[in-house]
Amino acid sequence: QDAYKYDVIIVSYAMLKKRGLWPLSDIISGQQRVLIMDEGHYAKNYTSKRTSTCLLLAENAKHSIVVTATPLKNRVKELHPLLRMTRRLWTEESRDDFTKWYDTEEGRQEIAERLTGFMVRRMFKEIKPDFPTGEVGEAWLTLDNREVYKEAEANFIQWLINNGAGEEKLASAERGKALVKLNRLRQLAAMGKVRDATRLIGKTLDAGEQCIVFCAFNDPLLKIASAF
Repeated sequence: QDAYKYDVIIVSYAMLKKRGLWPLSDIISGQQRVLIMDEGHYAKNYTSKRTSTCLLLAENAKHSIVVTATPLKNRVKELHPLLRMTRRLWTEESRDDFTKWYDTEEGRQEIAERLTGFMVRRMFKEIKPDFPTGEVGEAWLTLDNREVYKEAEANFIQWLINNGAGEEKLASAERGKALVKLNRLRQLAAMGKVRDATRLIGKTLDAGEQCIVFCAFNDPLLKIASAF
Protein backbone atom coordinates (compact mmCIF):
# COMPACT_ATOMS: atom_id res chain seq x y z
CA GLN A 1 0.00 0.00 0.00
CA ASP A 2 2.88 2.40 0.71
CA ALA A 3 5.09 1.43 -2.24
CA TYR A 4 4.68 4.93 -3.67
CA LYS A 5 7.03 6.22 -0.93
CA TYR A 6 10.04 4.42 -2.40
CA ASP A 7 12.33 5.38 -5.25
CA VAL A 8 12.74 1.79 -6.45
CA ILE A 9 9.97 -0.81 -6.43
CA ILE A 10 10.89 -4.41 -7.30
CA VAL A 11 8.09 -6.77 -8.31
CA SER A 12 8.35 -10.32 -9.61
CA TYR A 13 6.27 -11.52 -12.55
CA ALA A 14 4.60 -14.02 -10.22
CA MET A 15 3.62 -11.28 -7.78
CA LEU A 16 2.35 -9.12 -10.62
CA LYS A 17 0.18 -11.96 -11.88
CA LYS A 18 -1.18 -12.66 -8.40
CA ARG A 19 -1.88 -9.09 -7.26
CA GLY A 20 -2.79 -7.47 -10.57
CA LEU A 21 -2.17 -3.94 -11.84
CA TRP A 22 -3.20 -1.93 -8.81
CA PRO A 23 -1.59 -0.06 -7.07
CA LEU A 24 1.50 -0.34 -9.27
CA SER A 25 -0.25 1.08 -12.34
CA ASP A 26 -1.37 4.16 -10.38
CA ILE A 27 2.12 4.71 -8.99
CA ILE A 28 3.77 4.38 -12.41
CA SER A 29 1.29 6.71 -14.05
CA GLY A 30 0.88 9.24 -11.25
CA GLN A 31 4.58 9.58 -10.42
CA GLN A 32 5.89 9.33 -13.99
CA ARG A 33 7.98 6.26 -13.22
CA VAL A 34 10.44 4.40 -15.43
CA LEU A 35 9.53 0.74 -15.95
CA ILE A 36 12.43 -1.71 -16.31
CA MET A 37 11.47 -5.24 -17.30
CA ASP A 38 14.20 -7.75 -16.61
CA GLU A 39 13.99 -11.06 -18.53
CA GLY A 40 11.58 -9.24 -20.81
CA HIS A 41 11.15 -12.27 -23.09
CA TYR A 42 8.89 -13.75 -20.39
CA ALA A 43 6.23 -11.32 -21.61
CA LYS A 44 6.09 -12.01 -25.34
CA ASN A 45 3.01 -14.24 -25.50
CA TYR A 46 -0.06 -12.12 -26.25
CA THR A 47 -2.41 -14.76 -24.88
CA SER A 48 -0.88 -14.67 -21.38
CA LYS A 49 -2.06 -12.46 -18.53
CA ARG A 50 1.56 -11.58 -17.75
CA THR A 51 2.06 -10.01 -21.19
CA SER A 52 -1.19 -8.03 -21.13
CA THR A 53 -0.38 -6.71 -17.64
CA CYS A 54 3.13 -5.67 -18.68
CA LEU A 55 1.81 -3.92 -21.78
CA LEU A 56 -0.61 -1.86 -19.69
CA LEU A 57 2.14 -0.90 -17.23
CA ALA A 58 4.45 0.05 -20.08
CA GLU A 59 1.81 2.32 -21.61
CA ASN A 60 1.55 4.25 -18.33
CA ALA A 61 5.31 4.56 -17.69
CA LYS A 62 7.40 7.61 -18.50
CA HIS A 63 9.92 5.31 -20.16
CA SER A 64 9.99 1.53 -20.62
CA ILE A 65 13.21 -0.45 -20.83
CA VAL A 66 13.24 -4.16 -21.68
CA VAL A 67 16.28 -6.17 -20.59
CA THR A 68 16.78 -9.60 -22.11
CA ALA A 69 19.52 -11.83 -23.46
CA THR A 70 17.07 -13.38 -25.94
CA PRO A 71 14.84 -10.71 -27.50
CA LEU A 72 14.21 -13.04 -30.41
CA LYS A 73 14.62 -16.77 -29.87
CA ASN A 74 13.12 -18.32 -32.97
CA ARG A 75 10.75 -16.14 -34.94
CA VAL A 76 10.40 -12.48 -35.84
CA LYS A 77 6.92 -12.31 -34.30
CA GLU A 78 8.45 -12.69 -30.82
CA LEU A 79 9.86 -9.18 -31.17
CA HIS A 80 6.47 -7.52 -31.68
CA PRO A 81 5.28 -7.36 -28.03
CA LEU A 82 8.72 -6.24 -26.81
CA LEU A 83 8.72 -3.38 -29.30
CA ARG A 84 5.25 -2.38 -28.12
CA MET A 85 6.39 -2.39 -24.49
CA THR A 86 9.28 -0.07 -25.27
CA ARG A 87 6.93 2.05 -27.44
CA ARG A 88 9.40 1.62 -30.29
CA LEU A 89 7.12 -0.28 -32.65
CA TRP A 90 7.41 1.76 -35.84
CA THR A 91 4.27 0.38 -37.46
CA GLU A 92 0.60 -0.02 -36.57
CA GLU A 93 0.53 -3.49 -38.10
CA SER A 94 -0.76 -6.45 -36.12
CA ARG A 95 1.72 -9.11 -35.14
CA ASP A 96 0.55 -11.37 -37.97
CA ASP A 97 1.05 -8.65 -40.59
CA PHE A 98 4.32 -7.63 -38.95
CA THR A 99 5.54 -11.21 -39.23
CA LYS A 100 4.50 -11.58 -42.89
CA TRP A 101 6.58 -8.60 -43.91
CA TYR A 102 9.58 -8.83 -41.61
CA ASP A 103 10.06 -12.57 -41.58
CA THR A 104 11.96 -12.26 -44.85
CA GLU A 105 15.58 -11.55 -45.67
CA GLU A 106 14.74 -7.96 -46.58
CA GLY A 107 12.53 -7.52 -43.55
CA ARG A 108 15.12 -8.86 -41.10
CA GLN A 109 17.67 -6.46 -42.55
CA GLU A 110 15.29 -3.56 -41.93
CA ILE A 111 14.71 -4.74 -38.35
CA ALA A 112 18.45 -4.86 -37.72
CA GLU A 113 18.86 -1.32 -39.01
CA ARG A 114 15.95 0.04 -36.97
CA LEU A 115 17.05 -1.68 -33.75
CA THR A 116 20.46 0.00 -33.86
CA GLY A 117 18.68 3.26 -33.11
CA PHE A 118 17.50 2.27 -29.65
CA MET A 119 18.77 -1.20 -28.68
CA VAL A 120 21.97 -1.47 -26.68
CA ARG A 121 23.56 -4.84 -27.34
CA ARG A 122 26.56 -6.00 -25.35
CA MET A 123 28.49 -9.24 -25.47
CA PHE A 124 29.61 -10.78 -22.18
CA LYS A 125 33.26 -10.59 -23.24
CA GLU A 126 32.88 -6.82 -23.66
CA ILE A 127 31.61 -6.41 -20.11
CA LYS A 128 33.98 -8.90 -18.46
CA PRO A 129 37.03 -9.11 -20.74
CA ASP A 130 39.21 -10.59 -17.97
CA PHE A 131 36.67 -13.17 -16.82
CA PRO A 132 38.45 -16.54 -16.39
CA THR A 133 37.33 -19.08 -18.96
CA GLY A 134 38.18 -22.18 -16.93
CA GLU A 135 38.09 -25.78 -18.04
CA VAL A 136 35.51 -28.50 -17.54
CA GLY A 137 36.71 -31.81 -16.15
CA GLU A 138 35.41 -34.85 -14.34
CA ALA A 139 36.35 -36.26 -10.96
CA TRP A 140 35.32 -39.83 -10.22
CA LEU A 141 34.13 -40.22 -6.64
CA THR A 142 33.86 -43.57 -4.87
CA LEU A 143 30.79 -44.51 -2.82
CA ASP A 144 31.63 -45.17 0.82
CA ASN A 145 28.18 -46.76 1.23
CA ARG A 146 28.62 -49.13 -1.71
CA GLU A 147 27.10 -52.16 0.05
CA VAL A 148 23.96 -50.28 1.08
CA TYR A 149 23.63 -48.89 -2.44
CA LYS A 150 24.09 -52.30 -4.08
CA GLU A 151 21.44 -53.81 -1.81
CA ALA A 152 18.94 -51.06 -2.68
CA GLU A 153 19.81 -51.47 -6.36
CA ALA A 154 19.25 -55.22 -6.25
CA ASN A 155 15.92 -54.74 -4.49
CA PHE A 156 14.87 -52.23 -7.13
CA ILE A 157 15.81 -54.55 -10.00
CA GLN A 158 13.91 -57.41 -8.37
CA TRP A 159 10.91 -55.15 -7.87
CA LEU A 160 10.97 -54.27 -11.59
CA ILE A 161 11.12 -57.95 -12.54
CA ASN A 162 8.25 -58.81 -10.21
CA ASN A 163 6.14 -56.03 -11.72
CA GLY A 164 6.65 -57.07 -15.33
CA ALA A 165 9.32 -54.56 -16.33
CA GLY A 166 9.73 -56.48 -19.57
CA GLU A 167 6.31 -55.29 -20.73
CA GLU A 168 6.01 -52.07 -22.70
CA LYS A 169 3.81 -50.33 -20.17
CA LEU A 170 3.52 -50.29 -16.40
CA ALA A 171 0.44 -48.97 -14.66
CA SER A 172 0.78 -45.28 -13.76
CA ALA A 173 0.77 -46.08 -10.05
CA GLU A 174 3.59 -48.57 -10.53
CA ARG A 175 5.57 -46.03 -12.52
CA GLY A 176 5.19 -43.64 -9.62
CA LYS A 177 6.58 -46.24 -7.25
CA ALA A 178 9.50 -46.81 -9.61
CA LEU A 179 10.39 -43.11 -9.54
CA VAL A 180 10.34 -43.13 -5.73
CA LYS A 181 12.67 -46.12 -5.65
CA LEU A 182 14.98 -44.57 -8.25
CA ASN A 183 15.10 -41.39 -6.20
CA ARG A 184 16.18 -43.44 -3.20
CA LEU A 185 19.12 -44.74 -5.23
CA ARG A 186 20.04 -41.17 -6.19
CA GLN A 187 19.97 -40.14 -2.52
CA LEU A 188 22.21 -43.03 -1.53
CA ALA A 189 24.63 -42.25 -4.36
CA ALA A 190 24.81 -38.59 -3.30
CA MET A 191 25.42 -39.43 0.36
CA GLY A 192 28.05 -41.97 -0.64
CA LYS A 193 30.10 -39.30 -2.42
CA VAL A 194 30.25 -36.88 0.52
CA ARG A 195 33.61 -38.11 1.84
CA ASP A 196 35.43 -37.88 -1.50
CA ALA A 197 33.70 -34.63 -2.41
CA THR A 198 34.74 -33.05 0.91
CA ARG A 199 38.33 -34.07 0.28
CA LEU A 200 38.27 -32.62 -3.24
CA ILE A 201 36.72 -29.34 -2.08
CA GLY A 202 39.29 -29.08 0.70
CA LYS A 203 42.16 -29.39 -1.77
CA THR A 204 40.60 -26.69 -3.95
CA LEU A 205 40.21 -24.29 -1.03
CA ASP A 206 43.75 -25.01 0.19
CA ALA A 207 44.98 -23.95 -3.25
CA GLY A 208 43.36 -20.55 -2.73
CA GLU A 209 40.47 -21.16 -5.10
CA GLN A 210 36.72 -20.93 -4.49
CA CYS A 211 33.99 -23.54 -4.96
CA ILE A 212 30.31 -23.61 -5.78
CA VAL A 213 28.78 -26.95 -4.84
CA PHE A 214 25.52 -28.21 -6.34
CA CYS A 215 23.55 -31.24 -5.22
CA ALA A 216 20.00 -32.47 -5.77
CA PHE A 217 19.55 -33.17 -2.04
CA ASN A 218 20.03 -31.14 1.14
CA ASP A 219 21.57 -33.74 3.45
CA PRO A 220 24.81 -34.20 1.48
CA LEU A 221 25.25 -30.43 1.23
CA LEU A 222 24.71 -29.99 4.96
CA LYS A 223 27.30 -32.67 5.69
CA ILE A 224 29.82 -31.01 3.36
CA ALA A 225 29.08 -27.58 4.85
CA SER A 226 29.64 -28.87 8.39
CA ALA A 227 33.11 -30.07 7.36
CA PHE A 228 34.14 -26.50 6.63
